[in-house]
Amino acid sequence: MKNVTFFAALCLLTCACAHENARDKNIIELPITFESGFGPFGWNYGFLNPLHSPDNPRATPWNKMYVPLKGIPKEWKSVVKSNIWLDSYQLLYQNYHEGKVDSATFQQLVKSWEWTPDENRLSKLPIRCDVYVVRGMDKSGKIAVMIDTNNDRDFSDEKPFYPEHAVRGDSLKYYENTHRIEYDILRNRRIAVTSIRLIVKYLPNEPAGLQFWYTFPQYAKTNLIHKQKSHPIAINTGFSSPWSEFSELTLPENLFPKQIIQNGQGIPTGSFFKVDDITYKNLGVDLQQNVLRLERKSVEESTDLNQVGSFIKSFSTKDFMTNETISSHDYKGKYLFIDFWGPWCQPCVAELPELKKLYSKLDTNRIRFISIAGLEKPARLKQFLLKAPIEWPQILSDNENKLVEKYHIFVYPSNILVGPDGKIIGKNIHGKQLEALLKNKNVFNYDHVENRNHSSLLLK
Repeated sequence: MKNVTFFAALCLLTCACAHENARDKNIIELPITFESGFGPFGWNYGFLNPLHSPDNPRATPWNKMYVPLKGIPKEWKSVVKSNIWLDSYQLLYQNYHEGKVDSATFQQLVKSWEWTPDENRLSKLPIRCDVYVVRGMDKSGKIAVMIDTNNDRDFSDEKPFYPEHAVRGDSLKYYENTHRIEYDILRNRRIAVTSIRLIVKYLPNEPAGLQFWYTFPQYAKTNLIHKQKSHPIAINTGFSSPWSEFSELTLPENLFPKQIIQNGQGIPTGSFFKVDDITYKNLGVDLQQNVLRLERKSVEESTDLNQVGSFIKSFSTKDFMTNETISSHDYKGKYLFIDFWGPWCQPCVAELPELKKLYSKLDTNRIRFISIAGLEKPARLKQFLLKAPIEWPQILSDNENKLVEKYHIFVYPSNILVGPDGKIIGKNIHGKQLEALLKNKNVFNYDHVENRNHSSLLLK
Protein backbone atom coordinates (compact mmCIF):
# COMPACT_ATOMS: atom_id res chain seq x y z
CA MET A 1 0.00 0.00 0.00
CA LYS A 2 2.69 2.43 -1.10
CA ASN A 3 0.68 5.58 -1.60
CA VAL A 4 -1.23 5.26 1.68
CA THR A 5 1.97 4.51 3.60
CA PHE A 6 3.75 7.45 1.96
CA PHE A 7 0.90 9.79 2.83
CA ALA A 8 0.92 8.67 6.45
CA ALA A 9 4.72 8.93 6.65
CA LEU A 10 4.53 12.49 5.32
CA CYS A 11 2.02 13.29 8.08
CA LEU A 12 4.41 11.92 10.64
CA LEU A 13 7.19 14.16 9.37
CA THR A 14 5.06 17.26 9.47
CA CYS A 15 3.26 16.37 12.72
CA ALA A 16 5.74 14.86 15.15
CA CYS A 17 2.99 14.36 17.71
CA ALA A 18 -0.81 14.40 17.85
CA HIS A 19 -2.55 17.62 16.93
CA GLU A 20 -5.62 18.98 18.65
CA ASN A 21 -8.96 18.77 16.90
CA ALA A 22 -10.23 22.30 16.33
CA ARG A 23 -13.75 21.35 17.41
CA ASP A 24 -12.80 19.59 20.63
CA LYS A 25 -9.49 20.09 22.37
CA ASN A 26 -9.89 16.69 24.06
CA ILE A 27 -9.92 14.83 20.73
CA ILE A 28 -6.49 14.07 19.33
CA GLU A 29 -5.58 12.60 15.96
CA LEU A 30 -2.51 10.40 15.57
CA PRO A 31 -1.09 9.83 12.06
CA ILE A 32 -0.81 6.13 11.25
CA THR A 33 1.45 4.09 8.99
CA PHE A 34 0.77 0.60 7.67
CA GLU A 35 2.85 -2.54 8.07
CA SER A 36 2.61 -5.95 6.38
CA GLY A 37 1.51 -8.95 8.40
CA PHE A 38 -0.71 -9.47 11.44
CA GLY A 39 1.59 -7.75 13.93
CA PRO A 40 0.73 -8.43 17.59
CA PHE A 41 -2.80 -9.52 16.65
CA GLY A 42 -4.03 -13.02 15.99
CA TRP A 43 -4.63 -14.09 12.41
CA ASN A 44 -8.12 -13.56 11.03
CA TYR A 45 -9.50 -14.89 7.74
CA GLY A 46 -12.81 -14.67 5.96
CA PHE A 47 -14.43 -17.45 3.94
CA LEU A 48 -14.33 -17.04 0.17
CA ASN A 49 -18.04 -17.70 -0.29
CA PRO A 50 -19.66 -18.32 -3.70
CA LEU A 51 -21.91 -15.63 -5.14
CA HIS A 52 -25.55 -16.06 -4.25
CA SER A 53 -27.62 -17.76 -6.94
CA PRO A 54 -30.28 -15.52 -8.53
CA ASP A 55 -33.10 -17.80 -7.34
CA ASN A 56 -32.05 -17.54 -3.68
CA PRO A 57 -34.61 -15.25 -1.95
CA ARG A 58 -32.10 -14.47 0.83
CA ALA A 59 -29.71 -13.08 -1.77
CA THR A 60 -31.72 -9.91 -2.36
CA PRO A 61 -30.34 -7.27 -2.75
CA TRP A 62 -26.83 -8.70 -2.99
CA ASN A 63 -27.29 -10.46 -6.35
CA LYS A 64 -28.43 -7.17 -7.90
CA MET A 65 -25.05 -5.68 -6.98
CA TYR A 66 -23.00 -8.29 -8.86
CA VAL A 67 -21.41 -7.28 -12.17
CA PRO A 68 -20.68 -9.38 -15.28
CA LEU A 69 -17.22 -10.96 -15.41
CA LYS A 70 -15.15 -11.70 -18.51
CA GLY A 71 -12.08 -13.73 -19.32
CA ILE A 72 -12.65 -16.75 -17.07
CA PRO A 73 -10.80 -19.70 -18.70
CA LYS A 74 -13.31 -21.69 -20.77
CA GLU A 75 -11.49 -24.95 -20.05
CA TRP A 76 -12.03 -24.62 -16.30
CA LYS A 77 -14.61 -26.92 -14.75
CA SER A 78 -16.75 -26.33 -11.64
CA VAL A 79 -16.13 -22.57 -11.68
CA VAL A 80 -16.96 -20.69 -8.48
CA LYS A 81 -17.17 -16.89 -8.38
CA SER A 82 -16.67 -14.91 -5.19
CA ASN A 83 -16.91 -11.23 -4.29
CA ILE A 84 -14.95 -9.55 -1.47
CA TRP A 85 -16.23 -6.24 -0.16
CA LEU A 86 -13.45 -3.74 0.40
CA ASP A 87 -15.75 -0.97 1.65
CA SER A 88 -19.26 -2.21 2.45
CA TYR A 89 -20.71 1.25 3.14
CA GLN A 90 -19.50 2.71 -0.15
CA LEU A 91 -20.61 -0.38 -2.08
CA LEU A 92 -24.15 -0.18 -0.72
CA TYR A 93 -24.28 3.61 -1.15
CA GLN A 94 -23.23 3.62 -4.80
CA ASN A 95 -25.52 0.71 -5.72
CA TYR A 96 -28.41 2.56 -4.10
CA HIS A 97 -27.71 5.64 -6.23
CA GLU A 98 -27.37 3.44 -9.31
CA GLY A 99 -30.87 2.10 -8.66
CA LYS A 100 -29.74 -1.46 -7.93
CA VAL A 101 -30.88 -1.23 -4.31
CA ASP A 102 -34.36 0.17 -3.62
CA SER A 103 -34.99 2.85 -1.01
CA ALA A 104 -36.75 0.55 1.48
CA THR A 105 -33.92 -1.98 1.45
CA PHE A 106 -31.31 0.76 1.73
CA GLN A 107 -33.02 2.34 4.75
CA GLN A 108 -33.47 -1.06 6.37
CA LEU A 109 -29.75 -1.81 6.01
CA VAL A 110 -28.77 1.65 7.24
CA LYS A 111 -30.83 1.01 10.36
CA SER A 112 -29.59 -2.54 10.97
CA TRP A 113 -25.95 -1.45 10.44
CA GLU A 114 -26.51 1.49 12.82
CA TRP A 115 -24.91 3.66 10.18
CA THR A 116 -25.46 7.33 9.32
CA PRO A 117 -24.35 7.95 5.70
CA ASP A 118 -22.13 11.01 5.35
CA GLU A 119 -22.31 12.29 1.77
CA ASN A 120 -19.06 14.18 2.25
CA ARG A 121 -17.28 10.86 2.76
CA LEU A 122 -19.11 8.80 0.12
CA SER A 123 -19.23 8.81 -3.67
CA LYS A 124 -22.51 8.62 -5.56
CA LEU A 125 -20.52 7.70 -8.65
CA PRO A 126 -19.41 4.05 -8.61
CA ILE A 127 -15.84 3.40 -7.54
CA ARG A 128 -13.90 0.14 -7.29
CA CYS A 129 -14.65 -0.84 -3.69
CA ASP A 130 -14.89 -4.62 -4.06
CA VAL A 131 -12.90 -7.32 -5.83
CA TYR A 132 -13.82 -10.57 -7.57
CA VAL A 133 -12.06 -13.90 -7.22
CA VAL A 134 -12.77 -17.03 -9.28
CA ARG A 135 -11.64 -20.61 -8.86
CA GLY A 136 -12.09 -23.81 -10.80
CA MET A 137 -10.51 -27.07 -11.87
CA ASP A 138 -7.95 -26.54 -14.65
CA LYS A 139 -6.73 -28.99 -17.31
CA SER A 140 -4.38 -30.69 -14.87
CA GLY A 141 -7.26 -31.49 -12.53
CA LYS A 142 -6.01 -29.11 -9.84
CA ILE A 143 -7.99 -26.28 -8.28
CA ALA A 144 -6.67 -22.96 -9.57
CA VAL A 145 -7.54 -19.42 -8.46
CA MET A 146 -7.57 -16.08 -10.27
CA ILE A 147 -7.90 -12.63 -8.69
CA ASP A 148 -9.03 -9.55 -10.57
CA THR A 149 -5.99 -7.64 -9.31
CA ASN A 150 -6.50 -4.56 -11.52
CA ASN A 151 -10.23 -4.54 -10.74
CA ASP A 152 -11.43 -4.26 -14.34
CA ARG A 153 -13.89 -7.21 -14.14
CA ASP A 154 -11.83 -9.02 -16.81
CA PHE A 155 -9.71 -12.09 -15.95
CA SER A 156 -8.11 -12.45 -19.37
CA ASP A 157 -5.12 -10.38 -18.19
CA GLU A 158 -4.74 -12.28 -14.88
CA LYS A 159 -2.55 -15.29 -14.13
CA PRO A 160 -4.02 -18.35 -12.41
CA PHE A 161 -2.23 -19.72 -9.36
CA TYR A 162 -2.52 -22.65 -7.01
CA PRO A 163 -3.32 -21.40 -3.48
CA GLU A 164 -1.15 -22.37 -0.56
CA HIS A 165 -2.47 -25.40 1.32
CA ALA A 166 -2.98 -24.86 5.03
CA VAL A 167 -4.57 -26.33 8.13
CA ARG A 168 -6.38 -24.54 10.89
CA GLY A 169 -4.02 -23.24 13.57
CA ASP A 170 -1.30 -20.75 14.29
CA SER A 171 0.43 -21.59 10.99
CA LEU A 172 -2.20 -19.43 9.26
CA LYS A 173 -0.31 -16.41 10.52
CA TYR A 174 2.48 -17.26 8.07
CA TYR A 175 2.37 -17.10 4.28
CA GLU A 176 4.60 -17.12 1.23
CA ASN A 177 2.68 -15.38 -1.53
CA THR A 178 0.46 -12.29 -1.65
CA HIS A 179 -1.35 -10.61 -4.53
CA ARG A 180 -1.59 -6.83 -4.83
CA ILE A 181 -5.15 -5.59 -5.36
CA GLU A 182 -5.91 -2.21 -6.89
CA TYR A 183 -9.01 -0.32 -5.75
CA ASP A 184 -10.39 3.20 -5.19
CA ILE A 185 -10.88 5.27 -2.06
CA LEU A 186 -12.34 8.69 -1.40
CA ARG A 187 -9.92 11.15 0.18
CA ASN A 188 -10.78 14.83 0.66
CA ARG A 189 -13.84 14.25 -1.56
CA ARG A 190 -11.64 13.08 -4.42
CA ILE A 191 -11.26 9.57 -5.78
CA ALA A 192 -7.76 8.16 -5.30
CA VAL A 193 -6.25 4.87 -6.41
CA THR A 194 -4.63 2.66 -3.80
CA SER A 195 -3.72 -0.99 -3.33
CA ILE A 196 -3.41 -3.71 -0.73
CA ARG A 197 -2.07 -7.26 -0.49
CA LEU A 198 -4.49 -10.21 -0.51
CA ILE A 199 -3.85 -13.83 0.53
CA VAL A 200 -5.96 -16.81 -0.55
CA LYS A 201 -5.42 -20.17 1.15
CA TYR A 202 -6.90 -23.62 0.59
CA LEU A 203 -7.76 -25.74 3.63
CA PRO A 204 -8.64 -29.18 2.21
CA ASN A 205 -9.40 -30.68 5.63
CA GLU A 206 -12.27 -28.27 6.28
CA PRO A 207 -15.91 -29.09 5.39
CA ALA A 208 -17.09 -28.40 1.86
CA GLY A 209 -17.91 -24.73 1.42
CA LEU A 210 -15.43 -23.66 4.10
CA GLN A 211 -12.19 -24.62 2.36
CA PHE A 212 -11.12 -21.33 0.75
CA TRP A 213 -10.05 -18.54 3.10
CA TYR A 214 -8.77 -15.03 2.43
CA THR A 215 -7.18 -12.21 4.41
CA PHE A 216 -5.53 -8.81 4.00
CA PRO A 217 -2.33 -9.04 6.08
CA GLN A 218 -1.97 -5.43 7.13
CA TYR A 219 -2.05 -3.56 10.41
CA ALA A 220 -1.27 0.03 11.39
CA LYS A 221 1.06 1.69 13.88
CA THR A 222 1.24 5.03 15.63
CA ASN A 223 2.64 6.60 18.81
CA LEU A 224 0.85 8.36 21.65
CA ILE A 225 2.81 10.96 23.61
CA HIS A 226 1.75 10.88 27.25
CA LYS A 227 3.65 12.52 30.12
CA GLN A 228 6.54 13.23 27.70
CA LYS A 229 6.89 9.53 26.92
CA SER A 230 6.13 7.86 23.59
CA HIS A 231 3.87 4.80 23.74
CA PRO A 232 3.62 2.68 20.55
CA ILE A 233 0.12 1.61 19.56
CA ALA A 234 -0.70 -1.21 17.13
CA ILE A 235 -4.03 -1.01 15.29
CA ASN A 236 -6.12 -3.74 13.68
CA THR A 237 -8.73 -2.34 11.28
CA GLY A 238 -9.95 -5.79 10.25
CA PHE A 239 -7.94 -8.33 8.29
CA SER A 240 -11.01 -9.50 6.34
CA SER A 241 -11.58 -5.98 5.00
CA PRO A 242 -9.10 -3.15 4.42
CA TRP A 243 -11.69 -0.45 5.04
CA SER A 244 -13.37 -0.46 8.43
CA GLU A 245 -14.54 2.28 10.77
CA PHE A 246 -13.89 -0.04 13.69
CA SER A 247 -10.48 -0.63 15.16
CA GLU A 248 -8.80 -2.74 17.80
CA LEU A 249 -5.84 -1.27 19.64
CA THR A 250 -3.12 -2.85 21.68
CA LEU A 251 0.08 -1.52 23.16
CA PRO A 252 2.95 -3.93 22.33
CA GLU A 253 4.77 -2.84 25.50
CA ASN A 254 1.95 -4.29 27.60
CA LEU A 255 2.60 -7.48 29.56
CA PHE A 256 0.77 -10.78 29.02
CA PRO A 257 -2.13 -11.18 28.69
CA LYS A 258 -2.38 -8.76 25.79
CA GLN A 259 -5.26 -6.32 26.18
CA ILE A 260 -7.38 -5.34 23.18
CA ILE A 261 -9.11 -1.95 23.25
CA GLN A 262 -12.08 -1.78 20.90
CA ASN A 263 -14.04 1.22 19.61
CA GLY A 264 -15.61 3.13 22.47
CA GLN A 265 -13.32 1.58 25.07
CA GLY A 266 -10.55 3.30 26.98
CA ILE A 267 -6.87 2.53 27.24
CA PRO A 268 -6.34 1.39 30.86
CA THR A 269 -3.86 3.99 32.03
CA GLY A 270 -2.91 2.14 35.19
CA SER A 271 -1.58 -0.76 33.11
CA PHE A 272 0.23 1.21 30.45
CA PHE A 273 1.11 4.69 31.62
CA LYS A 274 1.46 4.16 35.39
CA VAL A 275 -0.78 7.14 36.10
CA ASP A 276 -4.35 7.25 37.28
CA ASP A 277 -5.63 10.65 36.22
CA ILE A 278 -6.05 10.43 32.43
CA THR A 279 -7.30 7.78 30.04
CA TYR A 280 -7.77 7.75 26.25
CA LYS A 281 -10.93 6.51 24.59
CA ASN A 282 -10.61 4.74 21.23
CA LEU A 283 -12.79 6.63 18.71
CA GLY A 284 -11.63 4.54 15.77
CA VAL A 285 -9.53 5.04 12.67
CA ASP A 286 -10.33 7.59 9.97
CA LEU A 287 -8.84 5.92 6.90
CA GLN A 288 -9.68 8.86 4.65
CA GLN A 289 -7.31 10.99 6.73
CA ASN A 290 -5.07 8.10 7.89
CA VAL A 291 -5.37 8.97 11.57
CA LEU A 292 -6.34 7.25 14.80
CA ARG A 293 -8.75 9.36 16.83
CA LEU A 294 -8.62 9.28 20.62
CA GLU A 295 -10.58 11.22 23.22
CA ARG A 296 -8.64 12.33 26.25
CA LYS A 297 -10.73 11.94 29.42
CA SER A 298 -10.25 11.88 33.15
CA VAL A 299 -10.65 8.49 34.80
CA GLU A 300 -13.69 9.80 36.67
CA GLU A 301 -15.38 10.44 33.30
CA SER A 302 -14.50 6.95 32.03
CA THR A 303 -16.18 4.64 34.52
CA ASP A 304 -18.29 3.08 31.76
CA LEU A 305 -15.41 1.85 29.61
CA ASN A 306 -15.74 -1.76 30.77
CA GLN A 307 -12.00 -2.26 30.71
CA VAL A 308 -9.61 -4.81 32.18
CA GLY A 309 -9.42 -4.38 35.94
CA SER A 310 -13.00 -3.12 36.27
CA PHE A 311 -15.90 -5.17 37.61
CA ILE A 312 -18.03 -6.91 34.99
CA LYS A 313 -21.38 -5.24 34.42
CA SER A 314 -24.06 -7.46 35.92
CA PHE A 315 -26.84 -9.03 33.88
CA SER A 316 -29.89 -11.23 34.37
CA THR A 317 -31.58 -12.74 31.34
CA LYS A 318 -32.86 -16.01 29.85
CA ASP A 319 -31.00 -18.97 28.38
CA PHE A 320 -31.96 -18.98 24.71
CA MET A 321 -32.53 -22.75 24.46
CA THR A 322 -33.92 -23.62 27.93
CA ASN A 323 -35.54 -20.28 28.89
CA GLU A 324 -34.00 -20.64 32.35
CA THR A 325 -32.82 -17.48 34.11
CA ILE A 326 -29.09 -16.77 33.88
CA SER A 327 -27.50 -14.16 36.10
CA SER A 328 -23.93 -12.96 36.36
CA HIS A 329 -24.24 -13.55 40.10
CA ASP A 330 -24.56 -17.29 39.40
CA TYR A 331 -20.85 -17.36 38.52
CA LYS A 332 -19.51 -15.60 41.60
CA GLY A 333 -16.41 -17.39 42.86
CA LYS A 334 -15.67 -18.95 39.46
CA TYR A 335 -13.87 -17.80 36.34
CA LEU A 336 -16.30 -16.87 33.59
CA PHE A 337 -15.52 -16.79 29.87
CA ILE A 338 -18.06 -14.81 27.82
CA ASP A 339 -17.94 -15.36 24.05
CA PHE A 340 -19.70 -12.85 21.77
CA TRP A 341 -20.51 -14.42 18.42
CA GLY A 342 -23.19 -15.07 15.80
CA PRO A 343 -23.95 -17.82 13.24
CA TRP A 344 -23.69 -15.13 10.55
CA CYS A 345 -20.06 -14.43 11.60
CA GLN A 346 -17.79 -16.81 9.69
CA PRO A 347 -14.70 -16.32 11.90
CA CYS A 348 -16.94 -16.99 14.93
CA VAL A 349 -18.13 -20.29 13.48
CA ALA A 350 -14.57 -21.20 12.52
CA GLU A 351 -13.46 -20.59 16.11
CA LEU A 352 -16.12 -22.81 17.69
CA PRO A 353 -14.36 -26.20 17.30
CA GLU A 354 -11.28 -24.95 19.17
CA LEU A 355 -13.45 -23.45 21.92
CA LYS A 356 -15.35 -26.75 22.19
CA LYS A 357 -12.09 -28.69 22.44
CA LEU A 358 -10.76 -26.30 25.08
CA TYR A 359 -13.99 -26.43 27.09
CA SER A 360 -13.86 -30.23 27.20
CA LYS A 361 -10.58 -30.00 29.13
CA LEU A 362 -11.77 -27.56 31.79
CA ASP A 363 -13.02 -28.09 35.34
CA THR A 364 -16.50 -26.56 35.31
CA ASN A 365 -16.39 -26.27 39.09
CA ARG A 366 -13.75 -23.57 38.58
CA ILE A 367 -14.69 -21.99 35.24
CA ARG A 368 -17.84 -21.61 33.18
CA PHE A 369 -18.49 -20.56 29.59
CA ILE A 370 -21.46 -18.64 28.23
CA SER A 371 -22.03 -17.34 24.70
CA ILE A 372 -23.93 -14.20 23.75
CA ALA A 373 -25.15 -14.07 20.14
CA GLY A 374 -25.50 -10.62 18.64
CA LEU A 375 -27.10 -9.21 15.48
CA GLU A 376 -29.04 -12.43 14.93
CA LYS A 377 -32.67 -13.46 14.55
CA PRO A 378 -34.05 -16.03 17.01
CA ALA A 379 -35.11 -18.46 14.27
CA ARG A 380 -31.67 -18.52 12.65
CA LEU A 381 -29.89 -18.95 15.99
CA LYS A 382 -32.18 -21.82 16.98
CA GLN A 383 -31.67 -23.52 13.62
CA PHE A 384 -27.90 -23.34 14.01
CA LEU A 385 -27.88 -24.61 17.59
CA LEU A 386 -30.18 -27.53 16.76
CA LYS A 387 -27.82 -28.64 13.99
CA ALA A 388 -24.64 -27.93 15.94
CA PRO A 389 -25.34 -28.00 19.70
CA ILE A 390 -23.03 -26.11 22.01
CA GLU A 391 -22.50 -27.47 25.48
CA TRP A 392 -22.51 -24.22 27.43
CA PRO A 393 -25.43 -21.75 27.85
CA GLN A 394 -26.45 -19.54 24.96
CA ILE A 395 -27.95 -16.06 25.27
CA LEU A 396 -29.42 -13.92 22.50
CA SER A 397 -28.72 -10.19 22.79
CA ASP A 398 -32.01 -8.51 21.94
CA ASN A 399 -33.86 -5.23 22.37
CA GLU A 400 -34.69 -6.10 25.97
CA ASN A 401 -31.38 -7.20 27.51
CA LYS A 402 -29.18 -5.23 25.06
CA LEU A 403 -26.09 -7.14 26.15
CA VAL A 404 -24.09 -6.29 23.02
CA GLU A 405 -24.65 -2.59 23.69
CA LYS A 406 -23.94 -2.99 27.41
CA TYR A 407 -20.53 -4.53 26.75
CA HIS A 408 -19.68 -2.23 23.80
CA ILE A 409 -19.25 -5.09 21.31
CA PHE A 410 -18.42 -3.78 17.84
CA VAL A 411 -16.26 -6.59 16.43
CA TYR A 412 -16.97 -10.31 16.22
CA PRO A 413 -15.77 -12.65 17.58
CA SER A 414 -15.06 -10.91 20.90
CA ASN A 415 -14.70 -12.31 24.39
CA ILE A 416 -14.27 -11.33 28.04
CA LEU A 417 -12.61 -13.37 30.77
CA VAL A 418 -13.84 -12.59 34.29
CA GLY A 419 -12.07 -13.59 37.50
CA PRO A 420 -13.72 -15.16 40.58
CA ASP A 421 -13.96 -11.70 42.15
CA GLY A 422 -16.03 -10.37 39.23
CA LYS A 423 -13.24 -8.27 37.72
CA ILE A 424 -12.34 -8.44 34.04
CA ILE A 425 -8.89 -10.04 33.66
CA GLY A 426 -8.72 -10.42 29.88
CA LYS A 427 -10.43 -9.38 26.66
CA ASN A 428 -10.35 -10.80 23.15
CA ILE A 429 -7.95 -13.63 23.90
CA HIS A 430 -8.07 -16.44 21.37
CA GLY A 431 -6.49 -19.79 20.48
CA LYS A 432 -3.25 -20.81 22.13
CA GLN A 433 -3.05 -17.56 24.09
CA LEU A 434 -6.41 -18.27 25.76
CA GLU A 435 -5.41 -21.85 26.53
CA ALA A 436 -2.11 -20.69 28.03
CA LEU A 437 -3.86 -18.12 30.21
CA LEU A 438 -6.38 -20.66 31.51
CA LYS A 439 -3.58 -23.13 32.27
CA ASN A 440 -1.95 -20.37 34.28
CA LYS A 441 -5.22 -19.97 36.21
CA ASN A 442 -5.24 -23.72 37.00
CA VAL A 443 -8.76 -24.38 35.72
CA PHE A 444 -7.99 -27.51 33.68
CA ASN A 445 -9.48 -30.85 34.68
CA TYR A 446 -6.30 -32.84 34.14
CA ASP A 447 -7.73 -36.08 35.60
CA HIS A 448 -10.38 -36.39 32.92
CA VAL A 449 -8.98 -34.65 29.87
CA GLU A 450 -8.26 -37.86 28.00
CA ASN A 451 -11.75 -39.26 28.63
CA ARG A 452 -13.76 -36.29 27.46
CA ASN A 453 -15.33 -36.32 23.98
CA HIS A 454 -13.96 -33.72 21.56
CA SER A 455 -16.62 -33.02 18.95
CA SER A 456 -16.53 -30.52 16.10
CA LEU A 457 -19.19 -27.86 15.85
CA LEU A 458 -18.74 -26.93 12.22
CA LEU A 459 -21.84 -27.48 10.15
CA LYS A 460 -21.48 -30.31 7.66
